[in-house]
Amino acid sequence: MATYLVTGATGGIGLEFCRQLCDRQETVIAVCRHSSAELE
Repeated sequence: MATYLVTGATGGIGLEFCRQLCDRQETVIAVCRHSSAELE
């Protein structure tokens, strides 16, 4: 299992990367200026 750092994670491509990595049971560090309900 790897750890991934995703920037711009509140929407678009960054959010989708977070979703797919979480589905694969990977560790994700999501970085963004403002959180969103989808990211939570």
